[in-house]
Amino acid sequence: MQKSVLLISLCGAFLSMNAHAQTGDAARRKESAVANFTTCAKPVYPKESLRNEQSGKVTMAFLIAEDGAVKDARIDKSSGFALLDDAALTAIKACKFKPGTVDGKPVESWHPVQYVWTLKDSTPKERKEKLAKAKEGAARGEAKAEYDLSNALAGGEGTEKNMAESLKWLEKSATQGYAKAQQALGLVYFSGRHGARDTTKAAHWLRLAAEQDQRAAQSALSMLLYRGDGVRKDEQEALEWARKSNLDGDAPAEFHLAALLMIMAGETGDVSEAAVLLEKAAAKDYRSAQEALGKLYETGRGVEKDAAKAFELYSRAMNAGSATARTALAGLYERGEGVAMDKDKAREVRESTGATEKRE
Repeated sequence: MQKSVLLISLCGAFLSMNAHAQTGDAARRKESAVANFTTCAKPVYPKESLRNEQSGKVTMAFLIAEDGAVKDARIDKSSGFALLDDAALTAIKACKFKPGTVDGKPVESWHPVQYVWTLKDSTPKERKEKLAKAKEGAARGEAKAEYDLSNALAGGEGTEKNMAESLKWLEKSATQGYAKAQQALGLVYFSGRHGARDTTKAAHWLRLAAEQDQRAAQSALSMLLYRGDGVRKDEQEALEWARKSNLDGDAPAEFHLAALLMIMAGETGDVSEAAVLLEKAAAKDYRSAQEALGKLYETGRGVEKDAAKAFELYSRAMNAGSATARTALAGLYERGEGVAMDKDKAREVRESTGATEKRE
């Protein structure tokens, strides 16, 4: 596997940064927001995407607040892969910008941006050659080639993006027993991302992939088993698959296992193992883990109560776009826990966004 990098290109409003415009009879002076990507945490290519050689371009829009923080963000055009979309969205929410202004006064403004996930040294010529090879192999009925062709069509690599064709080749590959294809197809049915959600079909394909040690499939199958969604409810088997999904120590798997352990523990059970897992995932800047761990430190459950630590974790999660952490942080300001009491700051934090929470 080649190493990979995240290439970032900007479009739309950022193509004319610092430009001044005059509109209307009174001619108002406008200045566009300025992007400073050095303020962002280094984007991380999802491990599962690397394993499956996923790449593509995701187009987003984000709202820059008056203080330069990213107040809201949305996906306008998918890369074709949920993990890449979510990783790009998380990265942009952690950035800080110089806000746009009107007559010198900071104003909120929406801006488009593209994240291009691509394998290192993958030139247009190489992508076309890889596509041609995948087509030839797929025509011969080779399962890996069918999977590669599906990926190329989903990400628009060397060809036009075509999700219908992508899913057709993905199912062909999965039917032949190719584990990565089974996992990808199961996740499509699990999420309903490219059509109607079907958890019965999801459970079928995810189980086949999980039995071939596909980590994302193990995690998703665990969720279905715990909820009894599309499959017979079995909490013990759900926990077993969640533990297997965490063998590689990925942050999403750590968080999922921790969440399952906390749910099964109920309101009074021991969550110390979950706290350890959340510490690991939070250290990897996984926002949902930061939220959950902050709550444990705030309440002293599974860890020694530490409001200052909770404040730190909530702050990090809020800066990554968490509305849940924003509300919790405002509560700490109101009560003076982990930080000096400041009712005005609490109100400012609470009212600083109308963003809709987007889960990881």
